[in-house]
Parts: sequence; structure tokens; C-alpha cells
Amino acid sequence: MPLDIGFGIMLSLATAHLFSVPTTPSFIALGVIFALLPDVDMLWYLASRSTYHDHRTYPHYPLVWVPIIALVYFFAGPIICTLLLLCIAMHLIHDTIGLGWGIAWLWPFSKRRFQFLAPKKEPREHWVIAYYFRPTPVAFIEYGVFLVGLCALYAHIKGAL
Repeated sequence: MPLDIGFGIMLSLATAHLFSVPTTPSFIALGVIFALLPDVDMLWYLASRSTYHDHRTYPHYPLVWVPIIALVYFFAGPIICTLLLLCIAMHLIHDTIGLGWGIAWLWPFSKRRFQFLAPKKEPREHWVIAYYFRPTPVAFIEYGVFLVGLCALYAHIKGAL
């Protein structure tokens, strides 16, 4: 999640620069929300109080986003659509590489999940504790990208003043 927030910030800054639009706090917040959007199925996982940690359902299927992105383009225009597309793509790529249970890139044609550089075995403790509250490579990458996003935002604000 910290990685998604960091990338949401950086992609908001990049999209604003690409389209030469002002970088407002609401535009940055929209990028962060878009970057976290595929994890909305985590709410169902948490509500069920399941010990099974897999929350990769429909919001993690790339083809589900095609009509949504088309609707966003039609109703909100190319700037918001580009931000959404970049943030969703980043999130799905992030969940395919490293921590995660893979992404079913070919759904509905196949339920096979693609996953690269995944941990060799499941942690003995809850995955949030194992990956985010321990000094692991995953934690360093996640928090590192988050800090880079914050630094990019800080540099942008300082340069804009």
C-alpha cells in the first residue's frame, strides 16, 4: 500500500506535467485514490474476517477496467482517464511483481495468475506484519517508493512557490 500511495503521487505529478495542468491537492489525492482502487476488494476481505488472505478478485482483473476507463474518458476527459489508466496499470504490475498473489491477466479466458519474484514461502504470521513491520526487502521497496513520492511532491511544491 505505501508503494501504491507513492506511485499515485508521482503519477499525478507526471500526468499534470504531461497535460500542463495545475497540480492541485485534489488532483494528487485523486491519483492516490486511483492507485489504491484495485484494493477495494480488501474491504470485503476485512469485513469477512477471513484468515485466508487472498483479496485478488474482480478489481484485480485487468479487463474489468477497460469499460470503466472508457466511461471515465467519456465523462471526465483524457486527463483524468490518463491518470486512472496509469495508476491502475501501475497497481496491477506491482501486484504481479514481488509481494502478492499474482494477477489473472487473461481473465475471463483463464484464471491462471501471473506472479514474478514472489516470496518462496508464505510467512508464518499475518502477511501485513510479516512484510510491512519487519525489515524485509518488500518493506524497504514499499516505504522507499513512498518516500520518493513524498520527496517528489515536496520538490514540486518548493519549485512552485
